[in-house]
Amino acid sequence: MSLRQKGLWRNAWPGAAVFGLALAVYMRTLCPTVFVEGTGENIVCVWTLGVPHPPGFPLFCLLGRLFAAVAPLGDVAHRVNFFSAFAGAAAAAGLFLLLTQMGAGRLAAAAAALTFAFSATFWREATMAEVYTLSMGLVIAQIGLLVGWRRRLQGAPEHGEPAGHARPAGRKRRRAAGATARGRPADTHLLWFGLFFGLGLAVHYNHVLLLPAYVWFAAASDPGLLRRWRTLGGAALLALLGFGLHVYAPIRSAANPPMDWGNPENLGSWWSYLTAAQYRGRMFQMPVGEVIGNLAAFFSGLPSELTWVGIAAAVGGAAALTKRDRGLFGMTLLMAATAVLWAVNYDIPWEIEVYYLPAILALAIWVGFGLQEALRWVNRRSSWAWTAALVFVVPALAVGVNFEKNDLSGQRFVLDNALDILDLVEPPAKVILSSTNPTFALLYLREVEGVAAGVELWSRVETGVSRVREAVHPPSERPITSERRFVADSLADGLPVYTVDRQPAAALAGFAQVPWGCLYRIVPDGEKAAWEARAPDAIRLGLRFDPAAQKFTYGTEHTLLACRYLLVKADYVGDRGDRDLAGRLYEQALTLGAELPSVAAQIGQRYAEQGRNELAAAVYENALRKHEDAVLHNRLGAIYGRAGRLDEAQQRFERALALKPDYADARANLASVYGRRGHIDKAVAELELALTYDSSNLLALKNLAFAYVQTGRAEEARRVLERALEIDPAQPEVRSLLATLNTPEPVR
Repeated sequence: MSLRQKGLWRNAWPGAAVFGLALAVYMRTLCPTVFVEGTGENIVCVWTLGVPHPPGFPLFCLLGRLFAAVAPLGDVAHRVNFFSAFAGAAAAAGLFLLLTQMGAGRLAAAAAALTFAFSATFWREATMAEVYTLSMGLVIAQIGLLVGWRRRLQGAPEHGEPAGHARPAGRKRRRAAGATARGRPADTHLLWFGLFFGLGLAVHYNHVLLLPAYVWFAAASDPGLLRRWRTLGGAALLALLGFGLHVYAPIRSAANPPMDWGNPENLGSWWSYLTAAQYRGRMFQMPVGEVIGNLAAFFSGLPSELTWVGIAAAVGGAAALTKRDRGLFGMTLLMAATAVLWAVNYDIPWEIEVYYLPAILALAIWVGFGLQEALRWVNRRSSWAWTAALVFVVPALAVGVNFEKNDLSGQRFVLDNALDILDLVEPPAKVILSSTNPTFALLYLREVEGVAAGVELWSRVETGVSRVREAVHPPSERPITSERRFVADSLADGLPVYTVDRQPAAALAGFAQVPWGCLYRIVPDGEKAAWEARAPDAIRLGLRFDPAAQKFTYGTEHTLLACRYLLVKADYVGDRGDRDLAGRLYEQALTLGAELPSVAAQIGQRYAEQGRNELAAAVYENALRKHEDAVLHNRLGAIYGRAGRLDEAQQRFERALALKPDYADARANLASVYGRRGHIDKAVAELELALTYDSSNLLALKNLAFAYVQTGRAEEARRVLERALEIDPAQPEVRSLLATLNTPEPVR
């Protein structure tokens, strides 16, 4: 066996050990089924080769589909989750090899790789169907290719050869050395780098953020690189080839898969999809205070990512790199800086942590060198066993800190909720959904597992409802029906309609929402009593998801779901006259969902509809002491307005608009305050502005029509009223006003 083969073997077995240990822990904590937010969407897109949310991740879909087809492990959801775990373990092993290539010893490299593997965010992403483990594996490969290119360029021993190993001299060696000095054989690594960079973009665009770090490292390693245009051109072409996997989106969109986000079948829609047009407004639009808050949250979260001992090792490693390898230090520092700068300015609070992953990777590299320095110090004073124990205390601490919150092995609450819904509906039926949970879980059950074929899934969107598969199309291509018309037409066709979230009574005037287990059945007002008699007992009904049996170890989605179940129970007993029990259930939901403004908004709305405005105002006021929220300000302002407290009402509406300028309901309510004060022109201006944000807002349309009538603009009032009836024909007050406008005045 040659020295090179022996060197490769010496790195292969500890690398395999890192892979195996990481995979074992991931499998122990792996989510067994669909989970929160977009994981259900990802599983559906992988299995059906669908088009996920922009800008897409075609490489993840293609590799995940292949993996799920051959992996002998449970159902499809479990297999796609396992693919993320496998990719995460491979990334950890890749980080070990990268660190040894950079010059770290095997013990230090293994410990640092496992520390990264068990960091809070990366571990979490490895237990569910998400793209980030594959993405970070490709980042590690890209860095490895750049470091390998520099080693070849400098004539250093190749990976797997012992440091200081002298290769045989001779004519061939001299030729190779000369060619390497000119950069040609070494530049092969750059060509491979280009391909892997393009493939990374076919998983996630955060690879673009690392380009400044890569360019800096390459320029610092070889200032003459910019003159080798053939190498740079070849790398760019290969990057384009990897990125070219994004043609997947229009190809698959043409097949109309169950999930076809953005419907990118033509050049215009594909460009909007590729450039993630729907998310552009979230970048660099946040107030400075929120940016600073995000930055503070990043630093405060580092102990759960790397542990305090790991942070100390990272600081030591950074100091060592500044002396040992400034090129590598500069690259990792730029990686961390650009990732954090982007993330803290991105208004995506539900998953901001994943955008910090390149920074966590850079810190893990520093950890490796910090541990290496610690090993050198300890080796002079202690035995090998003590040395190993010292090094592996960092990943062991990471496991201890993060195990409980990343143990998703028993988390079935999203699927349980979806199955509860299917047990309660009477197909053929239609279900109106308000959020990703349980929308994507139901979509998974129907499109992947083949159940719920008789249940139509509809999404509640800005101005009405739309089929789930069409709700993700561009707004201009999205057929939308007003919710009240949708319900009326469906019931007329003999199809029952259910909603997951109870809507304000005014939004469904003429219909009642009867508590139905864990959702609501929408029925005509006149049939409410009959349907209440048939409704399942929400208190005694044995459902899969039981709020009382939950351990809330995972985020707001879990808590919100439990609050939904409690609210249905409260409405069930409240409709039967037990206000005391209903009140206790409302309080239980408010306590559980103290950090969720939407829970307070729903409970306050219920009290307001019962005429208990003081209770409703108290709920809103208490919630606003904890969190600023546009909906809460708007609803509290409406209560103040009904009580004649116009100054306070105006302040609340203005505060709602400061938080959310495009909030059409708040503008319509502010206009009503102006109207009551006789400022009709100001009211008209606010209403017209509200309709630029939401052209189908019925409240704004009706108020604008009344304002036009007051100012003698009858023709404009008529057009606005006709528009309101197009959206929802079942509006007797609108028909009455329109009839009055259409009645000619008697001739005197």
